[in-house]
Amino acid sequence: KWTSCTGVGGIPDALDTITINSGVTMTVDTGNPTVAGITMAVPTVANSLIVATGQTLTNTGNLTYLANTTGNAQGITIQGTGVLATTGTGIIPAPTGAGDSSLLCSGTTGSVTFGSTLALTGNSTSTGSATFNMGTCTLSAAGITLTGGTNATGKAQIIASTGTVTSTANGITFAGTAGNAI
Repeated sequence: KWTSCTGVGGIPDALDTITINSGVTMTVDTGNPTVAGITMAVPTVANSLIVATGQTLTNTGNLTYLANTTGNAQGITIQGTGVLATTGTGIIPAPTGAGDSSLLCSGTTGSVTFGSTLALTGNSTSTGSATFNMGTCTLSAAGITLTGGTNATGKAQIIASTGTVTSTANGITFAGTAGNAI
């Protein structure tokens, strides 16, 4: 259940910054909504946001994951032809626990865009990874930074089997421990 949302029936609208709290799975399956920001909370129990096939979730603010300090997963899944379009930045800070912070595009023609930059940081203290798995989908951002942590299993990574990854203005920067920023 949504709380403190200004849309009809308490549904998020273009003025609302939404938070996906611990233990919550929210699915965008109707209406092609617009929101003012998205935050993925620290998951004491796994949390997720799903954009269903045929839906576009427009985010006029930033997409921010709070640093995952647990062994649970926090993630966003884009299904089928789903689209996540973010005007601002995308930030996945280094997890400090064993849980992963991820975005998975499980469809064939879905897309994820950022009008500004995307930054993923690898874990230096545990095994949790910051991962965008684009599969066959499209990822576009004004700039992409992958900062590898010192732990070889806690990577900052973008995986694209046959998908497309584009940095439209500022290139792709690899920083930190280079072998863990892939």
